[in-house]
Amino acid sequence: MHEVTEHGDLLTLIGQAIDELRQSIEQFEAGDQPGAMEHLSVVVEEIDTYLGMPEEDPLLRLASLSPAPVEEGLRHIQSDLTSVLHDLRSPA
Repeated sequence: MHEVTEHGDLLTLIGQAIDELRQSIEQFEAGDQPGAMEHLSVVVEEIDTYLGMPEEDPLLRLASLSPAPVEEGLRHIQSDLTSVLHDLRSPA
């Protein structure tokens, strides 16, 4: 089982999400759909964890960026991945 980590900033979230997505692709290519789906689920959970605290992100504060556009983009990504997971779980 993969563990969702606490994120302090958007850069960490992005790096960890990329790693999980890479592992998911490798699992799909190896024919391990459950393993691949687990990695996708971790990304969804990591985004959800970050969305609970974007106003605390030191990088957004340093760059004087509003968290709203970041949150909106992450919600779209989260929605897309959730839809993919739903489609994979639903029998054809």
